[in-house]
Amino acid sequence: LQEKNLKDRGRAVKRIIKMGEHFRITRNFNSLCAVFSALNSAAVHRLKLAWEVNFKYFLFYYYYYFPEKQKQQFEQFKIVFSRDFNHRNLRQLFRNAAAPSIPHIGIFLQDLVFIDDGHENTKEVENLGGRKMVNFSKSQRMADRIKNIQMYQQHPYTEIQENEVVQRILLEEFSKLKEITEDQIWDMSTEVKRADERDKARIF
Repeated sequence: LQEKNLKDRGRAVKRIIKMGEHFRITRNFNSLCAVFSALNSAAVHRLKLAWEVNFKYFLFYYYYYFPEKQKQQFEQFKIVFSRDFNHRNLRQLFRNAAAPSIPHIGIFLQDLVFIDDGHENTKEVENLGGRKMVNFSKSQRMADRIKNIQMYQQHPYTEIQENEVVQRILLEEFSKLKEITEDQIWDMSTEVKRADERDKARIF
């Protein structure tokens, strides 16, 4: 949304999809989810011209559509994060992914909330005259999910070197974004969409 023109926006979409593909290959599913959620948000996904036009191949008064490779990669992201059957595709990726990997933490938090809300902390035991005892079944399920999360923390990415400069830049940018509201993002998207239409009309 902050790119200056349609040409740069098209390049940005392509670059971000390539970034998401890198996260998929390196099994960083949490960052992949962040990339997909941003691209799939209404404010970004509605910018059809930025998605379709690839100015890298612009020549005279012709343009080619967004590279098929990036389209296919984004479609794969959609399949991965499909909510069908309780995120079955994403859960299967977790099970099959080699270590190290970073799971989508939202899935684990969802499971913990489901277990906590769906089961009482205590239950009556008939053999003890109906006395209430700790619901060990619930506790065991919670412990299993937490243990699963901890398992991922045992395998660091040894081949990736820490880059403090990049980390500092990212933290600064994230801090700026916290101040932007959803309404402001939508207003920016509306203005950008109008600007893209003007760019298209001027070029063609």
